[in-house]
Amino acid sequence: MNALIEDSTVELGQITTHDGINLSLRWDRVESPVAHVVIAHGFAEYTRRQRHLAQALVKAGMSVLRYDMRGHGHSGGRRGHVERFDDYVDDLLEVVDVARSESLPLFVMGHSQGGLIT
Repeated sequence: MNALIEDSTVELGQITTHDGINLSLRWDRVESPVAHVVIAHGFAEYTRRQRHLAQALVKAGMSVLRYDMRGHGHSGGRRGHVERFDDYVDDLLEVVDVARSESLPLFVMGHSQGGLIT
């Protein structure tokens, strides 16, 4: 399940949100990317569910940052629970800050609940 996406280098990491929740990050980086893409998954999902999408984006020359939302996957927080929906939005903004590059375009996309958050 931890297989590399061809033509990319994987970096695993985490960030801590403003309210102390650790979010698990997975960067699929390409050499000389044309853009960065952040993917927000749906409810009751996690980063690995978007592997095929990430693979297609990598093949198109983009570095892809996926993260497990609070309460999902390898991230902290009560499973499937959030105090206020805006916490998801705030978390996404913190992840976007990680992916931001002054010289590259940045795209954010989401699936299901991730689409609502974006």
